Amino acid sequence: MTNMPTTSTTYEQQCAALAAPCEPRVFAYSRFSSDRQAKGDGKRRQDSFFENWPDAAKYKIEPLHDSAISAFKGRNQTFGQFNFFLTELRAKRLGTNPILLIENFDRMSRQELELAQTLFLEIINLG
Repeated sequence: MTNMPTTSTTYEQQCAALAAPCEPRVFAYSRFSSDRQAKGDGKRRQDSFFENWPDAAKYKIEPLHDSAISAFKGRNQTFGQFNFFLTELRAKRLGTNPILLIENFDRMSRQELELAQTLFLEIINLG
């Protein structure tokens, strides 16, 4: 799990305090829906995707992982690390133009198209 900010200080304020340039923060979100899937290859496969992202060497990737949290009805949006990411993004505490990596769209949402699209567009518009 990542140590995401827990104060109201913005990422830009943290960079300014350190007199450091603010690079976009990169978050790699992985998830599987059940404890049974923990025995499979999903986590390794998702991590491999992040490691092989062409720009992986340019950024510090902050991992987010939800174990046994389904995206079918959007539970990952209200519990766990993805919920925390969304909360921080909505509060504008992730800096300018944060990057969210997902191996496949179904890691983020398995809801009906309209709901999934709304979430996707919200993330795009906020970041």
